[in-house]
Formats: sequence, structure tokens, C-alpha cells
Amino acid sequence: MRKVLHIIAMALIAAFFVVTIGFISLERRKLVCNEVVVNVKDSLEVRFVTSSQIVKELRGEKYKIFGVKFDSLNLQGIEDKLRNNPCIKDVELYSGLGGFRKGYQSHIVVDIEQHKPVLRVINNSGSYYLNEYGEKMPVVSNYSPYVLLVTGNVNHAYAKEKLLDLAAYVNGSKFWQGQIEQLYVNSKKEILLVPRIGDHIIELGSSKDFKKKFRNLMLFYKEGLKGNDWNKYKSISLKYQNQIVCTKK
Repeated sequence: MRKVLHIIAMALIAAFFVVTIGFISLERRKLVCNEVVVNVKDSLEVRFVTSSQIVKELRGEKYKIFGVKFDSLNLQGIEDKLRNNPCIKDVELYSGLGGFRKGYQSHIVVDIEQHKPVLRVINNSGSYYLNEYGEKMPVVSNYSPYVLLVTGNVNHAYAKEKLLDLAAYVNGSKFWQGQIEQLYVNSKKEILLVPRIGDHIIELGSSKDFKKKFRNLMLFYKEGLKGNDWNKYKSISLKYQNQIVCTKK
């Protein structure tokens, strides 16, 4: 008898779930989207886009989300449009359903990951950032990330091919990030480094073997400069193989 009651109870529970799921599915088809929740997952690290900006964009005519039946929304299409923003690396949309006291309500959740700026380029054509893939990112008015600056005779192709890895290396070192303030590319396409400490220019030459050149420069800083010698030289050249050439003022 007890076994029979157990089977009946399990059957009733299963029936309840089937009816409930069917009811929710039916109610869901009647719903319209009335809210968007945007999560910018890396907002503490990068601030090219904000939740309020994305919500404002999604309220525009381009998307036509609010007031549309939930099952009629093309979430993949919305994701694709948002990915056209050069500051957005990845975006995921999914539906939310809740609100039992005032009836069922539906909303969209938007999870966003931003590109990371590596280098800022300023040339005759304007100013922009390069992300970790060498793609352009715009300069925004409300955020100025702390990355390496390059000026001079540099275009997008040169910056991507010759300077992106170098900038990532500098940004990845606490010492070099604090010491190297700017890159300058002269008319010969030679790279000059402008330090924060020391009244001198560092002639890197080409970006070839730049890690080795930085190691040599670190060795020179530790062993070649004594006391207040940081302002002794006009230039420090790393262009030559296995040697550092300094020019006094």
C-alpha cells in the first residue's frame, strides 16, 4: 500500500511540473520586453562603455526591443549589432522571467566584455587606441586609460605590426610602465623612447629584439648609472648589437 501511495505521489508531482511548465510557456508567449539589465563584467578595469550607455542605445529605433513580444525578439541579431561597437569584445544576451506578485514580467540580460587598450596612437590623421588584437578603438570623452603613447611618423599598419607587442611588454612590467612615458617614431622609422625619469632620449632603433634591448637597458640602469647620473646623458642608444652607446650632454 505504501509503495502504491508513493507511486501516486510521484505521478502527481510529475503532473504538477508538466502543468506548471506548460502554464509558464503559455504566459511567456504573451509577454513583451519591458526592461533590459546590462552587466559590463570588466567595468572596474576598463570603462569605454557603461551600462547606462548600452541601455540608452537599446532603447533606440535601431533595436526595437521594448514593447515587443518576447518570443519575437531576435537575440542573436541584437548581439551582432552590439558587437559592431569597436569597444566591445564579447556580448551575450539571454532572457529573464520573474515577478509573481504583479504577474509575470520579462526582461533581457546583456553581459558585455570590453576590449583592452594596449597603445594610444596620435598622428596627423587623429587619435585612437589599439586593442590587444591591433584593432582600432575610439577615444572617448569620459575615460582615458593609462597606456603607452606613440606619436610621430606612425600609421595604423606600422603600429599594429611593429609596436603592439612592444607596448604590451611595457604595459606588462611595473618598472617599464612607470619609466617609459612615450614612443616617438622618426622619419627613418626608428623608435625613440621618452622616459619619465632622466633627462635623456632612449634610441631603440627598430623593434627587432626589443626584449633583449630592454634587458640591456635595465642592466645599464642598475650598473651604469650611479647616484644622480640619470641626467648626465643626452641620449642612450640601444640600436647596436650587444652594446649601449651613450652621448653626454
